Amino acid sequence: MTTNGAPVLYTCTLLTLLPSIWILIRLLKKMPPYPPGPKAFPIIGNVLDMPRRDFGRNFAKMRDIHGDVMYLNVLGQPILVLGTYKAAYELLDKRSVTLSGRPNSVMVELADMSWFFVFKNYGPKWRRYRRAFHQSFHADACVQHQSVQLEATRRMLCRILESSQDLSAILDFTFASTLMQLVYGLEVTRPDDRYFAMVERIREVSEDIAVPGRYLVEAIPFLRYLPAWLPGMQFKRYALKAKSDIHMILDSLHHASVKAKEEGCAQDTVATKILESSTSLEDLSHNETQTMCRGVSASAYIAGVETTNAVTHAFVLLMALHPEIQLRAQEELDAVVGQNRLPDFTDRPHLPFINALVKEVLRFHIVLPLGVPHRTTSGEVYNGYFIPEGTIVCPNVWAMSRDPDEYSDSLSFKPERFLDRVGESKFPERDPIDFAFGFGRRICPGRHLADASLFITCASILHVYHIQPPIGEDGHRMKIEYEFSTESMLSHPKMYQFDIKPQSANAKRLILECMDAFLAKE
Repeated sequence: MTTNGAPVLYTCTLLTLLPSIWILIRLLKKMPPYPPGPKAFPIIGNVLDMPRRDFGRNFAKMRDIHGDVMYLNVLGQPILVLGTYKAAYELLDKRSVTLSGRPNSVMVELADMSWFFVFKNYGPKWRRYRRAFHQSFHADACVQHQSVQLEATRRMLCRILESSQDLSAILDFTFASTLMQLVYGLEVTRPDDRYFAMVERIREVSEDIAVPGRYLVEAIPFLRYLPAWLPGMQFKRYALKAKSDIHMILDSLHHASVKAKEEGCAQDTVATKILESSTSLEDLSHNETQTMCRGVSASAYIAGVETTNAVTHAFVLLMALHPEIQLRAQEELDAVVGQNRLPDFTDRPHLPFINALVKEVLRFHIVLPLGVPHRTTSGEVYNGYFIPEGTIVCPNVWAMSRDPDEYSDSLSFKPERFLDRVGESKFPERDPIDFAFGFGRRICPGRHLADASLFITCASILHVYHIQPPIGEDGHRMKIEYEFSTESMLSHPKMYQFDIKPQSANAKRLILECMDAFLAKE
């Protein structure tokens, strides 16, 4: 007679698993809940809740419902949106050890753009790149760049006089040429210069692949393994072409920079400083040093030119919209700088309204409405809520800039909000520097250079030019509005054909004197 041992086996198995089941239940009971957020659907999660445009404003509306720390799940990817400066500071600054990662991107890998500082994940290699970047762009080092910035700005004033209808292109070229000289030691004098075209190609690709949701492969990663010739695989063909182009461009720029230094045509640049400082690093091979130099140099250009251009365009638009603010700034410049010279960096401590104006432009026009996303490298608990490892964390910088708890009349453009008040040692309202350049260990290392560029550009333009809305076909001033692009991660203000002319005959004389000085040098 055979005894069936199955019931005994099942009983033993159950008894063995009971402790594990009990422990799992206890752990689940103890695990804090996820932060509040919109209700998720099975499988797709919160895909339908994700804004398709105007990310900052739309997430700010959702914050009013779900709170300043909002949790979403998109196709299994946890996302956390931080709607106030306090929440961003508590998580991204105070807990930067575990919140300094970057989201993984298939397109970044396919285009082989992990060298780009902004895309690079936190770790030893990132820290090495950061140190290399920092040595050329910390506050004291940026003082050495002021002569290059000043010359580029004065050339800009001359170009505006020659062709004010091309103002947008002139502003773009000014910062591009400044960074080309500082980073590579290459003097780019014309927008059709081949080196300018090269770096613009890299910038276009980096901005394109950073747009969330643009490429299906980011949501369905296995598509990367399909052949590029298949229908619907345009993303892969695009990435492979970008990879080939960018490698060629990085090599060309690097060799041109080294050659310029060897021939004595350039002073110390970002590229040459990295090469010189890396010779003492015994753990770096020659190829690793060259790769780091190419990556950090190109990162310095890309990250700097796009954001600075957008803010400066916003400045011009806001001056045309607010003639009373423009006049007040010009009166301060006349009183401090006078009528017989152009402003320089030594004037900055004596121009409080110009400094307040720069801060208000930074606050009012947020270039990156959702900042640059971070990623958690381990689980975190914040205010009783659990934030899982691998969560993409987005600071809603646009919402912070419009927070009524931080700013009175937050929707209005008011530079005077940043003027010191009698008896107060700090700004009466939060300095936008606190959030405009990022958070924690991922804060923008080029912020000191950008701030200096914005100051000298705004001060120089306002000292000699008057900016007004364009004149329409009917002979009257056109009505213009503060509008900006909303489809991309980067926000660009709408530009018009502004009526920008010298304020006076004396102002025109100062510009012409600059022209003569530049012609004499050539």
